[in-house]
Amino acid sequence: MLAVVILGACGGDEDTGPVVQRPGDGDGIEHPPGADDLVLQVHTAGGLAAPPLAAIPELNVYGDRRAIVLGPTTLEFPGPALPNLQQGFLNDEELQEVLRAATAAGLLEDEAPDYGDPGVTDMPTTRVTINAGGVERTVSAYALAYEDGDDDLAPDQREARARLRELVAVVDGDVATESYEADAVAVFVRPYLTDEIPAAGRRDWPLGDLAGAGERYEGVDDTRCLVVTGDDARTVLDVAGDAREGARWSSGGSDYALVFRPLLPNEAGCDDLVPAQTAGA
Repeated sequence: MLAVVILGACGGDEDTGPVVQRPGDGDGIEHPPGADDLVLQVHTAGGLAAPPLAAIPELNVYGDRRAIVLGPTTLEFPGPALPNLQQGFLNDEELQEVLRAATAAGLLEDEAPDYGDPGVTDMPTTRVTINAGGVERTVSAYALAYEDGDDDLAPDQREARARLRELVAVVDGDVATESYEADAVAVFVRPYLTDEIPAAGRRDWPLGDLAGAGERYEGVDDTRCLVVTGDDARTVLDVAGDAREGARWSSGGSDYALVFRPLLPNEAGCDDLVPAQTAGA
């Protein structure tokens, strides 16, 4: 898996590359300022690993300088029902350093870089989304972490991949200092057919009847997705906080298998999530 780290301040007076003047905000590469405005996202998925129902990008940086990362998890089985999402805040210089790295990687140019197609199989794809300097785009690089795959590519493709690697691996993760508390959570619901993971135990769903709740989730048979917000979201997250993956959830006299996906600030509903069948595309 590609390790993602968050930038520490660089300091010093050395030339760190071109910047764009942002009126009223000093020198720097402009970006949307809102707390739910996504500025940079890194998402690695696909390959041999089975994709989750809704993959979580491992790095998400927002206009208010908040960074949300997918933190480490234990190897215990069954694992926790909730992902380990952590958050912290970059300072202005740290965010600008990230954006300068994006500039060096060519992501703010008129045309996106060409990363080529290494001749390897069953490797994940890294997707990087940028919204800064007046540019909004998503680029994808297959097998980015497999540097040996660059050997058969053109020189400009090898250089583009090397610069993208520098962007997605450009820091230490000390910025993530606390748990991320989501305001909403998507819940994937399907019938519990067998004792898939008996050790996960049995739990009671804390809200209304799950029968027919939510809408069909694209590309996944017999699975529905519903979004819970406000106080109900807090209730669901509290109950799921000590639950395990694969638990049998009871509601209205029926049993269900549930998957919980806290929503990120730029996500409003199930349609904003990455479907399982395209997670590595």
